[in-house]
Amino acid sequence: MTVFLQNMKYWEVVLREVFLAPPAMLAEAGIPMPLTIDDLAKCSGLTTDEVSRHLQRVDTLQASPVEVDMTDLDGLRKECHAAGRNLILLDVRTPREFSEGHLTGAVSLHNIDFPQILPAMADACVITIGRDNAHAWSTAMYLRDHGVPAARSLSR
Repeated sequence: MTVFLQNMKYWEVVLREVFLAPPAMLAEAGIPMPLTIDDLAKCSGLTTDEVSRHLQRVDTLQASPVEVDMTDLDGLRKECHAAGRNLILLDVRTPREFSEGHLTGAVSLHNIDFPQILPAMADACVITIGRDNAHAWSTAMYLRDHGVPAARSLSR
């Protein structure tokens, strides 16, 4: 019985999005939070090898810093500019949330052709902005998993 790290910063997001085992659903079904790879395999329907591979993939994706603080945004902007890379502020909140206020220069995910733009993001510095830190982190991890290795989330 192998124990894995549950102290991952956004463990509930990983359970929900990677293993399709939302903590609320587990609680409603009377299933305790998984504490081992075996437990996670049982509640996700995956083999222990598959669980281990998914955990390793998440660990690899978050190996370099994923989050950037609002106070560090200007420094990152200068760093990207000096490296000749575009900085893209990608707001992934709903159109209504975006219209109620957003960072100057941010583009709404809902106002772009995402599949067409995704390949162009590969060499850019992309900062995701979500309704909360977990939402922004999840989007940055998605982008990293889809060829945008420098994607980071804005932590507020």
